[in-house]
Amino acid sequence: GAVTIDSDAALTVGGSTIALTSDGGALTLASSANIGITATTGVTVDGTTLSLDGTDTTNLTMTANDIVAKTMAIKADNTGAGAANLDIDAKNAITIDSATQALTTSGLMDINAGANLDIDVAGTYDMLSGGAFSMDGTGASNVSATSGDLTLSTINSGDLKLVSAGNYSLN
Repeated sequence: GAVTIDSDAALTVGGSTIALTSDGGALTLASSANIGITATTGVTVDGTTLSLDGTDTTNLTMTANDIVAKTMAIKADNTGAGAANLDIDAKNAITIDSATQALTTSGLMDINAGANLDIDVAGTYDMLSGGAFSMDGTGASNVSATSGDLTLSTINSGDLKLVSAGNYSLN
């Protein structure tokens, strides 16, 4: 049958105060100590929204399977006193797949590879900069085309400059 708790005072269990309130169908569980949920099988939480808020370091740990989401946005709130970056740290590969959306940013996107950076594209590769761009290497480097022409050009204005600290040859 149903269990009914009807009290105007807080419930005290093991020295901790527990407040269980209902307002318009919403159920609130509050405690002066930690609240732990332990199950030997699964725990299901269903609702139109889910909010998990923590004021200190918070983890969501999965030990066996993937997290599956139909729509997911992970955002780092970079406003206010708690401003922070979104830090993704993986022991293995990080894969970002998207069928329809581009990886975009309104600010700086900085990719720092500790060893090598390898970009492989099955189709074309287009790099477009709204301003100047620079590709620099500290060792011997090359730009080559396996087949077809390789074009270096200026479109609307400017000279084509080949600058070398040593000798150069045009073959």
